[in-house]
Amino acid sequence: MKRPLNLLILLTLFSFSKLYSECVLVPLSLQERVNASSLVVEGIVQSKSCHWNSDQTMIYTKNTFQISKIFKGSQLISTYTIDVITMGGAIGTKAVKVEPELELETGDIGILMLVQKNGEWVPESGPQGFVKIDKHTIESSDVFNTYAAHSIEPLIVSYTKQNIVTINAQLTNVTINSKRAAPSISSISPNTINAGTSSVLTIKGTNFNATIDTSSVQFKNGDDGGLSFIKALKRDYISWSDTMIKVMVRTKAGTGKIRVVIAGNGIANSTDTLKIPYAHLNVVSGDTISYETKEIGMNSSNGITWKMNKRFYDSSGARGAFIRSLERWRCGTYINWDTLGRLNHSAIKSDGVNMCAWDTSSSMPSGVLAQCFSYWSGCFNPNLQWFVNELDIRFRLKPTNSTNWNYTTGNATSTQFHFESVATHELGHGHQLGHVINSAVVMHFAIANGQTKPGLSSNDVAGGTYVINKSGSSVCGKNAHAKLNSNNCAIVAPASNFTMNSAVI
Repeated sequence: MKRPLNLLILLTLFSFSKLYSECVLVPLSLQERVNASSLVVEGIVQSKSCHWNSDQTMIYTKNTFQISKIFKGSQLISTYTIDVITMGGAIGTKAVKVEPELELETGDIGILMLVQKNGEWVPESGPQGFVKIDKHTIESSDVFNTYAAHSIEPLIVSYTKQNIVTINAQLTNVTINSKRAAPSISSISPNTINAGTSSVLTIKGTNFNATIDTSSVQFKNGDDGGLSFIKALKRDYISWSDTMIKVMVRTKAGTGKIRVVIAGNGIANSTDTLKIPYAHLNVVSGDTISYETKEIGMNSSNGITWKMNKRFYDSSGARGAFIRSLERWRCGTYINWDTLGRLNHSAIKSDGVNMCAWDTSSSMPSGVLAQCFSYWSGCFNPNLQWFVNELDIRFRLKPTNSTNWNYTTGNATSTQFHFESVATHELGHGHQLGHVINSAVVMHFAIANGQTKPGLSSNDVAGGTYVINKSGSSVCGKNAHAKLNSNNCAIVAPASNFTMNSAVI
């Protein structure tokens, strides 16, 4: 129920950078992001709410952000609370998940780099548009970098050449005062557990206190390789006592040491590493509760049919690589995927069609190579259940000004991104798998230029098999997903269900 461009890295006193592309993101330096932004502000996420676009084909999240400091663009705002719009969210029994996209949570503090589109503030470069400040160590991080405590401000000022406008510094000055015996963790069990599968982690130790409302268990963030921590959701806690905590491992959790943060009393870090082989995507409602999802039978064979927009279909290299990725998942987990037909549009929207397309309208944030959209629907039966109602994937036409796509099965060079590896990763999101922290596997949060890894590991297969096996029963009156087998998973041209229909539909 519950649920790279390889860049020269400068090691300074301020930051540490990695060479990877997070979920097919090209790393952009902090200076590039600051320079490209119209508004750079520090503050706290006060609240979140979701809304449809005018024709109800996409859900957006309005993140209300209370500003504590302004680094750039003070003349552009007349109030110190602004709304920042991100794609995805949940409304009633409808939800949309976008991978990758910036996902803020209520209470997050940090620095937002923003631009205006259609009169609304949106993050510059998507997930790279936010530098999160750790409330407990005062260190900060973004997708590719960590910054020492108190070092991020002078770094940004060196780029803006402007004085900081301080509105309310206390908003982001958070410290922990130890008043009692400090907490400690003696053990975690099991040491290996999957994320987003309702699996329960037991944490034993001392001085946890009965402070579940103001304290938290925190995991390494699978979406940034563990540079930041993410809190367990409020409904994830099974029990909490002074010596033991039982908590479900949320979908974003990645491999690494965990910590227990006790309000007013300090932080306990685990000695042992929690290993997370795979993560299952969940619908998350209000930063509070999460639900697992299922695939359903959408076509006449109770599978899922992908259709390509005309320009993508006409790109034989990309089309071939995408079909090879489909087959890899088909024969790995026996998910019932096929592809048929062409579309005369490339608009990403909820329209009942599972589309693969080029981003011909340049709608993706800077630095993003590809995105997968999962459109979810739910019902009460009697509890709230969720299923995948539609999937869309879009790719950037050219990765960067200095790189190209490699559509072959051979290795990519340093000036290429391997399309099939990226496609397999994004299809993994469509398979309802999230990021892991394991550079050897396709669902690892990062892939670099020059890196070729389209294959599925045993953990990727295990995660996909988990989703397909539980999708073998109907949900909300929808047909169950019909699992394939080793006899019918291979795509053998010219198999009828993989013949491309030249008609534009």
